[in-house]
Amino acid sequence: MKRAKKDLTGHIYGKLTVIYEESTPTETKWHCKCECGKETTVLLTNLQKGATKSCGCSKGNKKHGYSKSKDYLSEYNTWCDIKQRCYNKNCSAYNRYGGRGIKMCDRWLHSFENFLEDMGKKPNNKLTIERLNVNGDYCPENCVWETMKVQSRNRTNSVWHDYNGDKRLQTDWASFFGVDDSVIINHLKKFTNTTQEQ
Repeated sequence: MKRAKKDLTGHIYGKLTVIYEESTPTETKWHCKCECGKETTVLLTNLQKGATKSCGCSKGNKKHGYSKSKDYLSEYNTWCDIKQRCYNKNCSAYNRYGGRGIKMCDRWLHSFENFLEDMGKKPNNKLTIERLNVNGDYCPENCVWETMKVQSRNRTNSVWHDYNGDKRLQTDWASFFGVDDSVIINHLKKFTNTTQEQ
């Protein structure tokens, strides 16, 4: 029995994002778009083995050179990580991002230069990219550089408690009363309205 072909559309291999299949009767090929914007057709075996990772522009980084620049390496890695979590189904974080329909805007998807122009260089390396709307896409109007502490307040599993009209995170209430999180949990459940951000 002939096994059905796996649809690779949207998968990312190195700098290549698969767009559609372009096979011949004798060869399995996929049409891909490189990070530099150029499109190319690649043999399936070359994608799977990692023999082809770009359209050829990666030799010497002809397009922008940021991937090897220490000055912008952190921002470049962030840009690559976003694409992985949004479009690579093999990425461990895919279900929380691409699997929920979260995308990277067209302006950023194939241009690190545009991403850097809109986001700017990180003020310091302790910051990571944050989406203001946790259910929104990665785009200029929804993203900022932020600390992990602030980001932890903006997660889909953040637990908020409302007490006398004052809504705060569980950790904030613990800090307010000067007790450990574990001590306050049971008390908050008894006396507050608990909500979970979706």
